[in-house]
Amino acid sequence: MNLKDVEALALELMDRHGLIADGWNFEFFTYPNSCAGRAEWRHNDIYGDNPTVEKCLGLNSDHMTINDEPEVREVILHEITHALLPHTATINNAPKNHGYEFKQLAKRLGATGLSCCPPNFKRAKNNS
Repeated sequence: MNLKDVEALALELMDRHGLIADGWNFEFFTYPNSCAGRAEWRHNDIYGDNPTVEKCLGLNSDHMTINDEPEVREVILHEITHALLPHTATINNAPKNHGYEFKQLAKRLGATGLSCCPPNFKRAKNNS
């Protein structure tokens, strides 16, 4: 998919499931690893006078551009599931959890509930 369409799909699904109203942002990222997406809470100025938390759903742009809509949708819904279940998502690099609660919500949102990328998901060569 092209990145404009990926972003439009991500924002549509984030809005549909209440993330936009809850203050979530969207971004693309590129890391030299196999991560396809992430839902994270960034704690800013935690020791200062105005601590804030930025909530961000991100997708690996290198992976997204070589996949089709069904695979991209699955990754987005997977990350939305993490966003809706904060205890299963990356919070200050804590391990992710893909247990029963995660699988059930993911399926209700329209995802497969897999703990990894869908079987047909392609990974960019520079990110393997």
